[in-house]
Order: sequence, then C-alpha cells, then structure tokens
Amino acid sequence: MKVKSIRVVSSICMICGIASIGIQIAAITIFLAKFGYYYITFTSDVVGYGIWGGALNLIAGCLGIALTYVNDKSLLVAVVVVASLSILASFLISLLSALAASLGFYSSCLWLFEYSTCDTWLRLEWSLMACGILAFISSTALVILASQSLCTCCVKQNSSADKAETFKVMEID
Repeated sequence: MKVKSIRVVSSICMICGIASIGIQIAAITIFLAKFGYYYITFTSDVVGYGIWGGALNLIAGCLGIALTYVNDKSLLVAVVVVASLSILASFLISLLSALAASLGFYSSCLWLFEYSTCDTWLRLEWSLMACGILAFISSTALVILASQSLCTCCVKQNSSADKAETFKVMEID
C-alpha cells in the first residue's frame, strides 16, 4: 500500500470537503438573506449539495488517513465505497454549481442590490465548482490507490515457494 500517496490524496479530499461546506454555507446565506427565489435563475443552492458532497469528501479523507494507520480489510472496503460515493457527489457539486453560475442572476439583482452582492454569490458558485473538480480528481485517485491494495487477483506471485506449492498440489490431484 502506498501510504504517503494515500495520506496526501486523503488530505486533499479533507481540504476540499471543508472548503466545499464553507463555500456552500456562504452561498446559501447570501441566497436566502439577500436574494430569495426572485433574482436567481437556477435556485439549486437551497438543496445544499456542497454541504452533502463536502461531508462525503471529508469522510472519505478521514477514512483514507485512518487506513494508513490501521491496515484492515473492512476499512479498506469502506474507503473504496465512501470515496466512490464522493466521486459521484463531487461530480454533482461541479455540475450544479456550474449551472447556477453560468445561468447567473436576473438583471433586477443589480438594480436592487449593489453589484458586489450579486458578484460575490457568482464567485462563490464558480469556486464551489472548482472545489468540486479538485475533489472529483482526489476522490478518484483515492479509489485507485485503495483499490490497488484491495484487488490481489492480478498480482503475479513468482516466488519459488509458491511455484513449489503449486507443483505439489498439481502432483497430488
């Protein structure tokens, strides 16, 4: 198992998870406190996809770090499953925040509020998308690294003791 690689990738997952939660809370706060449902074109912020996906990224990162200290097969399976769910959640974070940011806000947002409020919300959505892309990449790397330790079917065993044992089994049968 590549311990250092798993620790680095898990740390990136944890950082992306915390950032995703923070950015989504800030975007929801601006959305609900200032805009309501009237000035935003795509109102997906109320779902809190950044919070749910960020929590999955954070859990996947924590499990990945724990895996480097405790080498347990059930923990290895948990890392692969949670990181796989984190891949899906990160994709949804990127997709929904990109939709919200690209569709933007109505021009009445600029008339009623100062430009900085509308622009801040827009920048938060774009940064949530970037955070989701980075979380997608790091979660995919975590699944790949953990799956290498989980899958032993493709490992060639070329030791002489293994060859001798295989030969004895073939002679008996």
